[in-house]
Amino acid sequence: MVSILNKCLHKQDNVGFFELARKNIRKHAAQKFYSLLVLKKFDIIEVSQAETYGDIIVSKGEKFTNFTPN
Repeated sequence: MVSILNKCLHKQDNVGFFELARKNIRKHAAQKFYSLLVLKKFDIIEVSQAETYGDIIVSKGEKFTNFTPN
């Protein structure tokens, strides 16, 4: 998930979850959502949502540039 976000956030400041989960089956979309929650927990990304059931906007967190996946 970090590599996907790195590619997307290299081009622009933020990306929507709807875009990240487009053309995924439900299981893969749920896995991506869970990965976002874990990344948020460790301040690797920041997330915001303007309205209920709206798109979740993902941007770089304070530890994004220092994070190296195993």
